[in-house]
Amino acid sequence: MSRKIFGLAAAFSMVVAGAANAGVLVQATAMPGVPPFQAPDAALTGFTAYQVNVITDDSSVISAVDATFLGPMHQRWSDTNFDGVPDPTPQGVASNGRGDSSLTPIAGALIGSAPTEDNNVSDSPLADGAFDYGVGSTLSGAWGIPGASQTSSASVAYLVIPDGQTVEFRYAIATANGTFESTALIGVPEPATFVLAGISMLGLAAIRRRMA
Repeated sequence: MSRKIFGLAAAFSMVVAGAANAGVLVQATAMPGVPPFQAPDAALTGFTAYQVNVITDDSSVISAVDATFLGPMHQRWSDTNFDGVPDPTPQGVASNGRGDSSLTPIAGALIGSAPTEDNNVSDSPLADGAFDYGVGSTLSGAWGIPGASQTSSASVAYLVIPDGQTVEFRYAIATANGTFESTALIGVPEPATFVLAGISMLGLAAIRRRMA
C-alpha cells in the first residue's frame, strides 16, 4: 500500500483467508441470512455479504484506518444530487443486509482520504432502474477515530462478493502500539468454510513489526 496513515511507522505481513499479526486481526464474517438481501436488492443472488472489522489482540486502541479493497464487489449507485448522473455510494453502515458494498467508518470519523469506489454498471443480475447496479473492482478510503470513540476494534467495510471469488484487503491500522500494514483475502466458495479457515489461521501469519 502506498499510503501510510498519518505518517506513522508501518509493518507488513501476508496471509490467505484470514489475517493475524502481533497487533491486529482481521475479522470477516459472512452475514447470517444474507442472502436474501433486503429491498430494493431482494432479487440479488449469487453473492454473499461480509462484515469486515479489525481488532487488536492486545486491547490497544485503534486511532486510524487506511483500507483498500481490490476485487469484485457488488455496487448500487443512485442519483443522490438529482443531476441525472448516478453517484457513487462508497460509505455506509455496517451489516444492514443491503446489496451495496461500502466502507463503514463510525459516525463522526475524521475523513483523511475520502471514500471512493468504481462500478462497471454491468455483471449484476439486477436490472437498472432507480439504481445503477454493477460489480466494481476498487473501494478505498482512510479515516481517523476521535479519541473518545477509540476502542480495540473498528468496523471497516460491508462487502457483497460474488460466490466463489475473493477480494484483496490491503490495510494500515494505527494503534496505540504502532501502525500495522497487512493484506488479507476475503471470501471463499463456501462462507462457512471461510469462517473456519479464518479461525484456524489466527496466529499463523508471518510477522514483521516496526515501531515508530
